[in-house]
Amino acid sequence: MSIPAATHLHALCTFAVVCLVVLTGCGDGKPSTPPPAVGGSTGMNPAPDEEGPEDAPTHDAEAHGGPHAHQADEVGPPPVDVGPAIRYGPKGGILARLSRADDPDYGWLEIRLDAASGRVALWLARDPDMTEPLALPVSTNIALTLVEHEDRRVTLRPADAVANVDTSGQPTVRDGKTHYFVFPAPEAAPPAWLRDPKLDAVARLSLLQDRIAYVSDDFALRPAGDAKASK
Repeated sequence: MSIPAATHLHALCTFAVVCLVVLTGCGDGKPSTPPPAVGGSTGMNPAPDEEGPEDAPTHDAEAHGGPHAHQADEVGPPPVDVGPAIRYGPKGGILARLSRADDPDYGWLEIRLDAASGRVALWLARDPDMTEPLALPVSTNIALTLVEHEDRRVTLRPADAVANVDTSGQPTVRDGKTHYFVFPAPEAAPPAWLRDPKLDAVARLSLLQDRIAYVSDDFALRPAGDAKASK
């Protein structure tokens, strides 16, 4: 007995379906895993952005002063203040400029501290070579102060109002004025700090004469060396 054509067609369709199931792996009864949805949630963290955030700084930003640009080289510590420069005068003392309220270039002083006795001698002149004496009334008092120790202050005056002989033995008084001042008075003794052979301090002279203030530049006060003998 012959088999109808419809039966053959049904058998071929059934065979094709079975082959398709076997090839797709669905014939073992396990459901296939669906592919993850694009942009959807799969229960896993999304992969990080490999290109990084758009606002990350670049080398170009650093080179043009951006937020991570290299800072300028740090400035080192300030120079150490070593005090006023020392300039010696013709009498073996230390020179400094003397000014007054109406004339910043009024004159010069030369001050000499004797290393052995602690006595101070002061000459005033118009020039640093001390060739033009700058005379003040014999009643003038001149204050010598250590800048960093204001309690250490002494007053220089003429040794006397008649001759006021200087270290070279020459009288310095003329018409009631003199350019030479000393501390202490001949019969007095200087304080211990002036007799210190290691004294090396910044000092300043000041005075008030005829209501005009005079002041010197700061200078180094130290005992004169033996090689700086007075002239």
